[in-house]
Formats: sequence, C-alpha cells, structure tokens
Amino acid sequence: MKARGFWSIALMILVTVCISANIANALDKTSTGFYYPIGEKNFNSANGWWLSKDPDYTDRRYHIGVDMMTYTNDPNDEASRVHAIHDGKVVLVRYNSKAWGPGNAAVLIEHQTKSERIVAVYGHIRPNPEIHRGKPVTAGQDIGYTGYWNKGIHLHFGIYIGDKEYPDTEHGYYGWGMVNVIYWNQRDGETGKKPFTNGFVDPIEFMEKIAPYNGPFPDEFGFSSWQAYLKVLDCIDMGRSCNYNDLKHVVDQSLIDDICNSSIPEDEKTEVISYLEEIWQGHCSTEKKKFSANCKPLVFPEITGSSNPDNDNITTYGAPDVNVKRCEVRHAGRGDFEHAIYLLPGERFDIETKVNNKGDRKAKKFTINYHRSGNKDFERSDKEVGDDKKISLDPGEAITEHKRGIKAPDDPGKYYIFIRLSKNKGDSKKSNDYSSNTNKAEYAVVYVEDPASINHLPKGYLDRADCDQIVGWAKDEDTSYAIYVHVYADGPAGGGGINIQALIADDYRSDVGSHGFSFDTPEILKDGYLHDIYVYAIDSDGGTNPLIGTGRIICIQGKNESLPIYRFCNLNTGYYIYTRWEQEKTNLLADLNWRYEGIVWYAYPDQLTETVPVYRFCNLQKGNYLYTRWEQEKTNLMADPNWRYEGIVWYAYSSQLDDSVPVYRFCNLNTGYYIYTRWEQERDNLMADPNWRYESIVWYALP
Repeated sequence: MKARGFWSIALMILVTVCISANIANALDKTSTGFYYPIGEKNFNSANGWWLSKDPDYTDRRYHIGVDMMTYTNDPNDEASRVHAIHDGKVVLVRYNSKAWGPGNAAVLIEHQTKSERIVAVYGHIRPNPEIHRGKPVTAGQDIGYTGYWNKGIHLHFGIYIGDKEYPDTEHGYYGWGMVNVIYWNQRDGETGKKPFTNGFVDPIEFMEKIAPYNGPFPDEFGFSSWQAYLKVLDCIDMGRSCNYNDLKHVVDQSLIDDICNSSIPEDEKTEVISYLEEIWQGHCSTEKKKFSANCKPLVFPEITGSSNPDNDNITTYGAPDVNVKRCEVRHAGRGDFEHAIYLLPGERFDIETKVNNKGDRKAKKFTINYHRSGNKDFERSDKEVGDDKKISLDPGEAITEHKRGIKAPDDPGKYYIFIRLSKNKGDSKKSNDYSSNTNKAEYAVVYVEDPASINHLPKGYLDRADCDQIVGWAKDEDTSYAIYVHVYADGPAGGGGINIQALIADDYRSDVGSHGFSFDTPEILKDGYLHDIYVYAIDSDGGTNPLIGTGRIICIQGKNESLPIYRFCNLNTGYYIYTRWEQEKTNLLADLNWRYEGIVWYAYPDQLTETVPVYRFCNLQKGNYLYTRWEQEKTNLMADPNWRYEGIVWYAYSSQLDDSVPVYRFCNLNTGYYIYTRWEQERDNLMADPNWRYESIVWYALP
C-alpha cells in the first residue's frame, strides 16, 4: 500500500509537470526567447499602447507600459491567465485598489538578460497563492489571472531597466503604469531619453530585440562558473549592496582566475575584480586575518590592458588605489543629493562625491578634480569647476567630499559632472579612476533649462467637499492675479464629468492670501446618489490645468424627521458598516478600502414615540460591526471584552407601523460578520446561500 501510494503521488507530480510544460510550449514567444505574458503575440491594446497620451489615454496622463486586453476575469478561462516572460524571481507583490482594481495587484519579477537585470511589471492581476516576494519563477509559468477593471479587463505590462530594486512611485499616478503629463518634456534619468518614463522602456520592443539569459554562460567568455559570475554582476547592478557573507559561498579562487583569463572586456573585468577585492579586503585585511580560518583566502591580480583615455603621465590599474564610489548633485544648500537635477542658467549647485582606497597601502597626496562635460567622453581638458583638493587615504578608508556653490552654465543643455582622481608625477605609483560612462553612480547630470520655456503649474488644494460647501484654494506663481477654478462632478474633465462651477479663487485666507474659493454645494447634487467631485486649477498661461483635489459626496433630505442610513463594504475583509453620521460617511467615501453601496433605509436621530434605540458594537479582534436593539444582547456584548460599545446610532421601530419595513439580520458562518438588509431579493439570496445564517427581524425602518 505504501509503495503504491508513493508511485501514485510520483505519477501525479509527473503529470502535473508535463501539463505545465505543455502549456508553456503552447505560449507564443519572441524570436529572442521571451514569452508573451498573456501567451498571445497578437493582442489588442485598446488605447493603452506605449506612451499613449491624453486625450486618447487617461486624462492628463501618459502610459509607460503596454495594455494587453484579455476581456475576462474568469480564472478558469485560459485567456485570463498571465505567464512569466522568463525565469526570474518575484521582488514585490503590491495590492492597490485604486491603481490596479479591487482585489488586484501588481506583481514585479526580476529577469536577467545577458547584459542587465530588468524588472517586469504584471499589473491588474490576481496572483496565484504561491506568488510572493522572493519566490523563483520559471519561463512561461502561470502566475495568476487578470482581475476586473472598470475600463476593460487587461494585463498592464511594463519593463523597468533602472538601478533600483524596483521602480519608485513618486512621479505622477503611481509611477508604474502612467505618469502625469507635466513630466512629458523631461528627460528620464534612467533611459536618458524623453519623455520621462521612470526607468521604463517599451516592453514589447525590448523583448523582441533583447534576448533573455539562457543556460550556460556564453562560450566566448571561456569559463563554466557562469552562475557565480552572474551573482556578482547582480550585486553590482543592484547598487553594490552585497557583502562578504553574500558572496563567500559562490566566489573562490577558480572564479577569480577564470575571470582574469577570460575574454570578458577588460573594463568589465577590472570592475568585477576590483569590486570583489574591495569586499574581501573590507572583511579580511582590516583585521589582518586574510589567511585565517574566518576568511577565505583569495589572490587578486592586477588586470593589465584596460583602456585609458588619458596620456602617459597616468597609468590605469585594474585594482586602483582610489576609486570614485558616488558623485551626486543638488540645488545649492537645499534638498537631497541625487543623480540628476534641473537648474536655471547661472543657478548654483553643490557636488557630493564619495572616494575610497581599495588598495593595501596608503594612498598619498591624491588630487580630487571636479570637471564639467557636454558628453560622456570625459577628458582631462574638460572644464574644471571649483578648486582641486589633495587627500590621503589609508587602506580601506573612505571619505565624502563636497564642492559647494558651483555656478551652472548660462547656456541651456545637458551637462555631465565627473570626478578625476590623480597623483603627482613624482610619485612611485600613479593611479587614476574616471567617472565611468557605464556606471551612472560615478557621475552626475545637470540639466540647464531655458527660462522662457518654463511654465509653472498652478498649485492648490481641495479642503473639503460635503453637503454644505466645496472649499479650497488655488494660485499660479506665474501671475500675481487670482486664477480660475473649474469643478466637475461624476467624472473628470474630458472623461464624462459635468462642469458644475467655474469661479475665480480670490477669497482672502490667512494661509494663502487672496487665493481661496468656496461655494454652496449645488442642489442638483443633493439627490441621494454618490457624486465624485474633481477640482482643477486653470493655468494662467494656457498650459496644463492640474487636478488639485477630489472628493465624494452623497446628499439627501430626510423623511419626516428621519435621516438616511448609508451602507459601506470593506473591500479587504468583506464586513459592513452602517452609518447616519455625515462626517463618518465623508471619511468612508474618501477611503479607497471602502465601497459605498447606497442608502439602505431611513431612521431617526432622536427618540420618538414607538421607537427604540439601536446600539453599535465593534469587534476588537476582527474589526467588524454588530447592531442590536435588544437590551439583553447589548448587556451580553458589554460584558464581553472582545466587543467595544460605540453608542446609540439611530432609533427604529420595534414593531411594524405605518410605512415601515422589516430589517433582517444574517451572520456569515465562515467569518462571523453580519449583514442587515430590508430588500426582499437580497434576503432571499442570503437565505439560499449555505454560508449565511438567518437570525431574525431586528427592527423596522422607513424605506
């Protein structure tokens, strides 16, 4: 029996593997070897092609990926399934209802080409349970299916080639799928091209031109320890974040010797050997334990023959004594140092550079030279900016130096800031390391803009939008005059919204001066339905009119002294909350974790004849709510430390009077959550669902 059970399981595993392999084989692939993520080479992008832009695309946004329409969110439909484009590892799974749809996520997977690490974004999907951070995936593997999206069910697919572990979200609308049009004319710091794409490239063009890394390391490099070599390259590509413990199990003397004797380009060979030597010296040489049991001994030879664009006064070594680790810039005296900044002609900026000594002897009287160049062909003859500074560094020592208040050129353009390290001619050993044109950490970029071409976007804020007033402020620094504000309801401008108000923001406020605005909420919005509010500041020069705030309102008059009761469902947990309070309603409407489901009944804020109080309790463990009118149940809940009493929420009838209708309570047998309804159809559906238990009529309310 045991043997038969074993072989049955083995057979099931084999069948599963074969089925998975057959599915992968049925998927379309590029000629270079990547799988198309929905398995189809021919797909419809609707309006979501690469760099599609307003007005064809979403209002005031442009697209930094490609949409692949599947038209289905049925997990059993093969058309909905999403596949990894190649072997890789999951670096992030991020759920965000607003960006990707309720219950949907973006899965970020790193893949490897022959020359670089990339991160693919698979957006609007429901990931499989096994897909999580750190999980390895194989080429063509099923990773999930496309979830519901109200603008058409599809996969958003992007490829990021930047230096970060995964792309940031600080630009525009989440920065992984679309970017605000204000960045359209800016150059991207990662790709070096316009428009700004946050490090993303056309994913389909990339896959059809670039090959993924497949199998053993290319024969032309002449050695077999390719996996260890790729590990080192990954460390370098990810900002050199690895340490001795990360690499000691994959790096040995044979790898060092293989690299040195291979046909890898000399500059790349130098970078890798120098990187490994720095890590080993930092761990071993500092404590004089290079050959102790705690340190794997390695010998790092000098690499000869690497390129040197300078004259004979300087000799380049594969493991130089000094090295430029980082070069960054910022606006003079303010902000963080970063790779690239934008300046006006003549504006001042600061430089920060980190230099270290990777050698095993003291580096004496080295000079730090700061240069500016119009291209990446860094030459000694390029203009120097600021005074030179002499330094001396002990083995393993690193210092950070600053050059402050440098004046930007008067002519608009792109300028590279790089560092030259050199020794005087009389020294016995001369060394130099340039800011490499392949490692952007070693140089910085200053973009000098034409002042005449700069139009500052208006600024503003929507302070509040409720049933009484819509209030905020707006101003444009390009003019001293007040500017217009346009307010739309039920959709954005150009996206189906209705312009409900246009006014000048000239009300005086203590915080912003005469740039405030306010007006009474129009009666047409007080109809009991949910209305989305969009407020735009109108540019004084006719440029982009930015969205300065959004709000959501539901306004309706009560019936015979009663007030509406609103129902909301939590999208993450599935439990419900019922409220009559306007402020709580406003807060829930603004919270993307809650879905508004309508006015469910009317009840009284004060006690009238024939009415009884309804009490609300919150479960401290699960967060769900329970409502009751029964005094005994209230007493029991008050004695239970798992429940928090939140007060009387409204008054309702204990028996059916006049036009009142019964309200039914059901309990979910799986979660313990409660739902209350007055609708007979919903009642009948819940009665037929074995997951729900009918409990009773709890009170009577006005429909």
